[in-house]
Amino acid sequence: MPRFANAIRIKLRKQALLIFLAIVAVLCAKGQIVVHSMADTSLQSMEDLVRKTLIGNGVLTGEIKVNGSPLSFGTFTYNTPLDLVKEGLVLSTGRLKDIPGPNDSTSTTSIMQTPGDVDLGKYLASSNGDAVSIEFDFIPSTDSICFNYFFASEEYPEYVGKGFNDAFAFFLKGPGYPHLTNIARITKGIKYIPITIDNINYISNNEYFISNHLNDDLKNIPRKARSLLTEPLALKNMEFDGMTKRLRAVAHVTPYEVYTLKIVIADVGDLRYDSGVFLEKESFSTTNPPAVLDTQLMVAQLYNVYSKDSIKLAGLKKHYPKALEKKQIRDTIKLVFHFDTDSFRMSKTDQDILKMAIIKAQETGRIEVRIEGHTDATGAYKHNYQLSKLRAKSAVNSISEISKAQIIATPMADKKPFGTNSTEKGKALNRRVEISIIPL
Repeated sequence: MPRFANAIRIKLRKQALLIFLAIVAVLCAKGQIVVHSMADTSLQSMEDLVRKTLIGNGVLTGEIKVNGSPLSFGTFTYNTPLDLVKEGLVLSTGRLKDIPGPNDSTSTTSIMQTPGDVDLGKYLASSNGDAVSIEFDFIPSTDSICFNYFFASEEYPEYVGKGFNDAFAFFLKGPGYPHLTNIARITKGIKYIPITIDNINYISNNEYFISNHLNDDLKNIPRKARSLLTEPLALKNMEFDGMTKRLRAVAHVTPYEVYTLKIVIADVGDLRYDSGVFLEKESFSTTNPPAVLDTQLMVAQLYNVYSKDSIKLAGLKKHYPKALEKKQIRDTIKLVFHFDTDSFRMSKTDQDILKMAIIKAQETGRIEVRIEGHTDATGAYKHNYQLSKLRAKSAVNSISEISKAQIIATPMADKKPFGTNSTEKGKALNRRVEISIIPL
């Protein structure tokens, strides 16, 4: 009898699962957005979800941190003909369960009572709350990273320009980006415009905007502006009253260097009316990634950065055990040599220091040397580029202990300042070569 009862239970579970999958399939076929929050899951599961869902080709990720309510973070699928992301991760200032349509409210709100984000607050010069963020270290294999997304909000259209400027940012920091730099933006001429309620809507930059308002929303906007609203396009599919089209974030980076990316969204002005950002699955990647990543080198870079943090090292060993077991990780040696104005010849003392460092590094195995030439911003870019090329070449010519095939030299001109170019002291710091002696 117990076996028979157990068989009945298994059969009922299978039937329930089939019914659930059928419902999801019907919703997707009709264009309904389907979401799944990370409620009742561990923080580690949320971090693993980011790694498995967002990360694409050509990048290696280190530590991942997720902040915010699990009810506001998860995955989505959206079978729609609109120019939107169809699958991936979603971060919301409210509950994910409120996102699917039909759109039957002008004021969907879930106040999560979670803190705001300090970095976003400084960037916007405004208070915020109910923030959700993903932050992780990564190493790119080429000189450009990118990913796709769209932004949607219940603040549209009636609260455009009224101080409730819900926003998000993709903050990048690392070589070439000494301060947090928002790469979630559109370009107009020489201007970079962040993605916010007030910056993209039915009035401003409306070529990027998709309306999804209800008739009741029209009561709260000026009569003259109502004609600017186009027909709502996703009333049956999504609760948000408006959204951007699919956008693309791009940034130029230095290959095989360590960067940090922070993706954050928050309510601005008050905690009412939810917003969300939708990140395309596996779209965080490099352009033209190599067929095979040099995982050993990338993990070695992260190992050096994490060397004094036992928790981060433990996470690195968990995700990349083979790379760490392959051979003992050795420290990368980093050297910086400076030049006088318009000079490109290394001094005899600097050459001797470089020579001894390479000899020492070779004692424990094969190495690779990466050289970057830099200038201050005094001259024209073409002049600075050639000067940085000569500085890098001077360092290459100083090396006779290894083959030239083991050396990579890159002219950076004045694009990666170490100090400010507004003072003589800062300019002196920028006239340099940076040399990394990397164990393989």
